Amino acid sequence: MLIKTDGPPGLPRNPFLGCIVPRPIGWVSSLSADGVFNLAPYSFFNGVANAPPMVMFASNGRQPHGPKDSVTNIEATGEFVCNLVSEELGERMNATSASVSSDTDEFDLAGLETEPSELVKPPRVKASPLHLECTFHSTMELPCNDPESRNTICVGRVIGIHIRDQVLKDGIIDIEKHPAPRPPGLSRLHGHREGVSHDPAEIGMDFHPARRPRTVCMAIALACLALTPTVALVAAGKDYDGIALLSIPPIRGVTYDVDLVAPLPALEKIAEALDVIYRESPFSAGKIEALKRNGKIELIYDPNHPDPKTSMASVQIAKFVSQYKEMGRKEGKNYLAVVGRHGIKWPLRELAAVLVHELVGHGIQHMKDRFKSLRNVDLECEAWLYEEKAYQDFRFDKSSREMIRFRQELEGVGFTPGYCTDFKRHMRNNTPGLMRFWDSLNPDVPKLLVVFEGYLRDLREMGMTGAVPVAVD
Repeated sequence: MLIKTDGPPGLPRNPFLGCIVPRPIGWVSSLSADGVFNLAPYSFFNGVANAPPMVMFASNGRQPHGPKDSVTNIEATGEFVCNLVSEELGERMNATSASVSSDTDEFDLAGLETEPSELVKPPRVKASPLHLECTFHSTMELPCNDPESRNTICVGRVIGIHIRDQVLKDGIIDIEKHPAPRPPGLSRLHGHREGVSHDPAEIGMDFHPARRPRTVCMAIALACLALTPTVALVAAGKDYDGIALLSIPPIRGVTYDVDLVAPLPALEKIAEALDVIYRESPFSAGKIEALKRNGKIELIYDPNHPDPKTSMASVQIAKFVSQYKEMGRKEGKNYLAVVGRHGIKWPLRELAAVLVHELVGHGIQHMKDRFKSLRNVDLECEAWLYEEKAYQDFRFDKSSREMIRFRQELEGVGFTPGYCTDFKRHMRNNTPGLMRFWDSLNPDVPKLLVVFEGYLRDLREMGMTGAVPVAVD
């Protein structure tokens, strides 16, 4: 088909942005003439020459207060730094894409530590694995459909390169050791969401590896799990692109409160829920990929959860277990989520959102060793935020009774506190200007998660911590 670019494309997304992929992200730090630090991500970024080394980035559009600050600063001061973005920096990079006034320091906004450059004045992002210190060469103005905006190509000469030691092997950048999925940084793929520019999770810079067709391997296995002590047999198993799906048989002689789903249909439904996550929520899928790189993920269908002998009146959908024992394996960074006999009967998309809560929310906490240091209410607040993002991505009706109840449990209602009541109070008292991230039918979860990191730092300084059990619901 032919798509003319001077009119509507006739497709859900702009096809041009999907034709030239992947594109690395240039996280450009600059310094204004008044000495204010600026940091902004650009997906139209690349090297354009080698001798001498030259880079370019394209600044498209405008901020509410006028032209974008990066090009303005660079033209005024003649220097900038390109910081490459590893995946763990994705949320903070997203925070620096916010439309804020030119006197705002995006390093402070995103909670990023600076590191002095050695050859230029603008600072570097300390956590970035690669930095290119640059001097300004030239700008080129391109046609722009908006007469009040600029489409500007900014070209710089690279005069210094900083490379983290772990990225090098025998003097060569080793992509296998680099933390990013497509070293040296996140890659821009196709798609936009919610109108927030340069956001790898929010607008479809799908930084998780391209999905491969799901492979299913049937198996009979034995494992010794510290879930239901009387059960040791794993009845069936599947593999979902490196995620182990396992089923535990029911306990003999026990009467259950619901008709149990058979092992194979249960595992197929969990696989279908993962399909929903990977297809519709790149943000959540990217977090799952990060967990896979850091350990082993297992999703277990356990019809004995909750314990049918003691909890017949309790309806529990799923839980995350941070520590468990298998035959022949020591405890470690294993990410185990359990779907119970009630949860497996939930509608598919609701089950997918619960898996995001348990596997992504609590899994990321386990990866960051937070279970021994955070209060349960704060652990749940963070996990509920991830679940909220999933509901947004799955396009749930936010006016429905279920979603209203979910939001009330998240934020609280009247004199009844919610899981994130303390977090919101902390924001209102310390960063009132960022409360706009909450004030929407769809809260800006990626930005709230960045602010949440600062909230946790303050809690630690105040000594407000607490250990939690090895299983969280």
